[in-house]
Amino acid sequence: VDQGEEVIGCIGAVPLDDGGIELIKLYVRADARGQGLGRRLISQVETFACEREAAFIELWTDTRFTTAHIAYLACGYRKMADTRELRDKSNTIEYRFRKQLTKEA
Repeated sequence: VDQGEEVIGCIGAVPLDDGGIELIKLYVRADARGQGLGRRLISQVETFACEREAAFIELWTDTRFTTAHIAYLACGYRKMADTRELRDKSNTIEYRFRKQLTKEA
């Protein structure tokens, strides 16, 4: 998402081998947050997933991004029980969220 000459938001998605889509790299610039831009970007990934008949969308998000967690929950994603540690410089630990798009067998 551009605002004039500047990028204020972005999102990505990649197909997974098991029939899902992974939502990656959701970012909204700090001064553009709280206006629904993140939810609109999430909606674009959901459209992308539905067009490809994906069974689900999942994502990993830093445990510290509590505002993002609220947005994901409001969009129908469930916080899963598992976490992962990236063992990076920031000591990142991530939660997994998932939204089922088709009925599970």
